[in-house]
Amino acid sequence: MRPAGLVMLSLALAGCGFRPLYLENGAPAAGAPQQKASIGRELAGISVQLGATRESILLRNNLIFAFTGGGDDSANPVHRLDYTIIKSASPFTVEAGSGRQSAAFVTIQVTYQLLRIGSLDPVFRGRAIGRASFDKPAQRFAAIRAERDAEDRAVGDVSEAIRNALASYFVQKSQSGS
Repeated sequence: MRPAGLVMLSLALAGCGFRPLYLENGAPAAGAPQQKASIGRELAGISVQLGATRESILLRNNLIFAFTGGGDDSANPVHRLDYTIIKSASPFTVEAGSGRQSAAFVTIQVTYQLLRIGSLDPVFRGRAIGRASFDKPAQRFAAIRAERDAEDRAVGDVSEAIRNALASYFVQKSQSGS
C-alpha cells in the first residue's frame, strides 16, 4: 500500500506544473521558459538603503544577509531597495489589581519599493508587517530587553517576507521574459 501511494503521489505531482522557487539549472516545468539568471544572483544585486533607527539598521542587516547568504552589500548593484518603517507597541493585558501593563505587542510595518539603479520608477512595491508579543515584567531593564527582543523577532519576520516577495517577483520576471 505504501509504495503504491508514493507512486500515485509522484504521478499526481509530476503533472501539476509545480516548479521550485530556487531552481537554478534544472529542467523547467512543462511550458515554462528557462530562467535567464538565478534568483540568488538577482537578490545579491540589490542594494539596501541605510536607515537611521535601530529597527531600520536591523532590517537592512537581515536583508543583506538574506540576499547574499551572509556576504556584504552588493558592490555592483542592479536594484535599490528603499523602505519606510513604522513601529508601534500596544498593551494587550493589564493586571486587574495594579493596572500595570503585563504584556504587549510590537508591530513593525514596512512599506518598500524596488528601483533599478538610475531610475526613479519602482519596478516592484510591497508592504510587510511583523508582529511579536512580549511579557512586560516589573523590572525596568527586563521590560526594555523583552520589548527589544520582540522588535528583533518582528523585524526578522518582515525581512523574511520581503525576501520571499522579491524572490517571487524575480521568478515571475524571468518566466515572463522581461
